[in-house]
Amino acid sequence: MLSLESSRDSYDQSALRSARRSYFAAIKKAKFAHWSGYLSSLTPFSVWEASKLASGRQAPRFPSFPDQDTPEGINKALLSHFFPSTPPPTNAPLTLSPYPDYFPLGQEEIALALSKSSNTSAPGPDTISYDVWKQVH
Repeated sequence: MLSLESSRDSYDQSALRSARRSYFAAIKKAKFAHWSGYLSSLTPFSVWEASKLASGRQAPRFPSFPDQDTPEGINKALLSHFFPSTPPPTNAPLTLSPYPDYFPLGQEEIALALSKSSNTSAPGPDTISYDVWKQVH
């Protein structure tokens, strides 16, 4: 015996479509009746809950960690990701110099240049005056 889905008879196909439409219409009608009943029974204290239900579920704001299911585990995973416990290698250069012929400035040289700068000239966006940049460059 053939099922309705595999039958090629147009009458069977139309009966299937009609049954499907009436089934989904009945579900929609039941949902509407339930929601109307729920809204009619609201109190001033439960309006906020109904508003949240009507807006739907929000996307999670916090990333999920598949291996961590406790707040302590999530805390450790975040801390280890953003603040790794291993220090960076010490043989790496501290600064990259765009000019290999020039040595980087020391703290004493920068302090000397800043002490000679004028307080009356307008500072740049980094609050260091133009005279200092002109001397350093």
